[in-house]
Amino acid sequence: MKDDDFSGEEEEMHSFRCEQSDTILFSNEAERTSRPGCCRCQTAWSLSLAVKVLYIFFSCLIIAVAVLASVVFRKVDSITEDISEAQSFYETKISSVQMNIKELDQKSINKNCSSCHEVSQFTQEIFDLQKEFEQIQQLFLAQEPILDEAVQNHVMLSSDNRRINKEVAHHSTSIEQINQTVDSVLVQLNGLQVL
Repeated sequence: MKDDDFSGEEEEMHSFRCEQSDTILFSNEAERTSRPGCCRCQTAWSLSLAVKVLYIFFSCLIIAVAVLASVVFRKVDSITEDISEAQSFYETKISSVQMNIKELDQKSINKNCSSCHEVSQFTQEIFDLQKEFEQIQQLFLAQEPILDEAVQNHVMLSSDNRRINKEVAHHSTSIEQINQTVDSVLVQLNGLQVL
C-alpha cells in the first residue's frame, strides 16, 4: 500500500474518534445536532465566540469611559455656573446699596439730621453685605480644590480614554488577525472534510 492510503486512513480514524466521542458525550439526537460534529469545528466555534466576547467587552469599556467623562464635564460646568451666578448676584446687590448711599448722602446735605439715621442704617447694611460677600468668597475658595480635582480627573480621564482607544485599536488589529487565522483554519477544515 502507498503512504497516501495510510494518511487518509489516519485522518478518517481521527474524525471517527471525534465523532465517536461526540456520540458518547451527547447521547440523544437533539444534543448531537445542536453541537458541532468534530473537535476541530468545536475549536473554531470557541475561537469565534471568544472574538465576539472581546468585541462586546471593549464596546462596554468605551461606553463606560465616555459616560464618566460626560459626568465630570457636567460637574465642572455646574460648579463654574454656580460660582458666576452667586458672584454677579452679590456684586449687583452691593452696587445697588452703594447707589442708595450716594443718593442718601446727597439728600442729607439738603435735609436735616433725620436723614443721618438712614445713612447709618445703610452703612450698617453695607457692612453686613460685605461680611456676607467675604463669607461667600471663602466658600468659593473652599470649593476651588474640588474644582481643581474635577479638572484633574477630567484630564486623567481624557488621557485614559486616549490610551484605551489606542489599546482598542491594537486589540482590533489582533482580533482581525485572529479572524483571518480562524478563516484559514475553517478553509483547511473544509478542505480536510472534502478529503
